[in-house]
Amino acid sequence: MRKFLATLVLVTAAVALTAQANLPKRKAGLWEITMTIDGNKIPMPTAKMCIDAATDAEFYKVGTGMAQSACSKRDIQVNGNVVTVDSICSFNGSRTSTTHATTTFAGDSAYRTEAKIHYEPPLMNKSDTEVAQDGKWVGACAADMQPGDIVMPGGVKLNVKDMHTQQ
Repeated sequence: MRKFLATLVLVTAAVALTAQANLPKRKAGLWEITMTIDGNKIPMPTAKMCIDAATDAEFYKVGTGMAQSACSKRDIQVNGNVVTVDSICSFNGSRTSTTHATTTFAGDSAYRTEAKIHYEPPLMNKSDTEVAQDGKWVGACAADMQPGDIVMPGGVKLNVKDMHTQQ
């Protein structure tokens, strides 16, 4: 669960960074986020995210804040609906991750991010991880969700506004 949360936050931050790169904004409403790690045939459980224009911008702020404080390199290249992010980030001064991520947007209602991450020293005995994240708009937010809410597998709920204020 911890690895899932950490990976989801990192990849979501990469998507959030790309959201300001002259690409279509994500449609307001409920999004389902699925991930696979290292090509697992069985995907990780689905996370749900409720966004509006303001919280989509807030995801950008969280991603930018994470990148500014932790990353020595952040290169973003935009080519139509495809954004490539290359970064080198340090966490707690003890681990470095080098990431190459490509996000392809399908209008404002879907995207796919494919990322290759190298950890030094290894994370959980692995130096290299491949992550694929798919986001798709599924309709209006549930009645018990407000914009910015992320419901993680297992029902853990957090809000991007809280994440930004903790930085």
